[in-house]
Amino acid sequence: MVTSIALLGWLVCRTAAAGEMVLDGIDVYGTERLTVADADVRYGKAIRELVRLKSRDTKAASRSADELRKRLEDQIRTEWGFAWTRLSFSDYFAEGTHKAFVNIDVVETKDRASRWPFKKPPAKTVPDPGGLLATWSKYNDLGWSLFKQGALSVTHDACLSFFCEWGAQTPELRTYEQKFVDSAKDHKEGLLKVLREEKDPAKRATAVYLLAYLPDANEAARLIAEALDDPEVEVRGAALRVYADFAVHHKEVFLPITRLPAALDFPTAEDRNKAISVVAGMASNPIHRRFLILRLSDHILHLMQSRQPSISDSAYAALGILAGEGFDRRDDVSWARWLERAKAQEEAKPEPIKTE
Repeated sequence: MVTSIALLGWLVCRTAAAGEMVLDGIDVYGTERLTVADADVRYGKAIRELVRLKSRDTKAASRSADELRKRLEDQIRTEWGFAWTRLSFSDYFAEGTHKAFVNIDVVETKDRASRWPFKKPPAKTVPDPGGLLATWSKYNDLGWSLFKQGALSVTHDACLSFFCEWGAQTPELRTYEQKFVDSAKDHKEGLLKVLREEKDPAKRATAVYLLAYLPDANEAARLIAEALDDPEVEVRGAALRVYADFAVHHKEVFLPITRLPAALDFPTAEDRNKAISVVAGMASNPIHRRFLILRLSDHILHLMQSRQPSISDSAYAALGILAGEGFDRRDDVSWARWLERAKAQEEAKPEPIKTE
């Protein structure tokens, strides 16, 4: 099975060689009061220092970068009276240069109820069901180690389930994969308890991945939708990664598509990046065409204008598939005209018959 769009981008970033990075851009999301130009003038110097620190592969530089990021977040939130602020950082290679992009994500106080619809953080320590969480950690560590050695491809042709992280590309990985396939169904309730009650977000995210190994992918898709209510982006992102994989490789799986409009406007760039990857995977599926055009096309068009390359690229790919056109992504007039025609065509069609 070929890896998802989201995972491929993730792998590229995680395995990029170290080097002095150049700030490729800044974007602001969630407010009309703070523009990109104002953000660059007010905070650009500090953001460039943040990028410089992140270029250095040392613990001291990493600590300094974290401290600077937190100071900047506090400063921006206080100066503008935002309910929430976060700086997200991504890096990539383009035209032979190691580049970085910084997103200033904010939530306005008036938008808090709609854009921060998450439950309170769980506070319990939940037993590891069947030792699966610990086994996943070993499996993931082995996968990364082999990948960095060049021993793995970024395709999962040997996947034993509807979803897999590394596939069964070696005997050792196959052993782990088989354990997840054999054990996930027996420990379903325990994994759900971890997802709902465990205080460690990394463990909650692992529970999401393990639930994706259930033999019934429709059941898995339904159960892990709970992760979209989680207060931590790591957990929400795990569910969206699974959905992106399902959307591309298992078009017969019923996805919780009614949750996607909110996810495309979630607070962090990581959320939106993974959510638009799900949409890009759905775009070639005729079953979803009506929903995507009538309910999500405005969101997709908005995200295509993002200055964040990964988000913009996925949105552009999704619209290109839906439209069958290759308008320039900055050609607002052509895209708006296509969207008007497409909506009119879908609205003129009879409503699909709903079955229980």
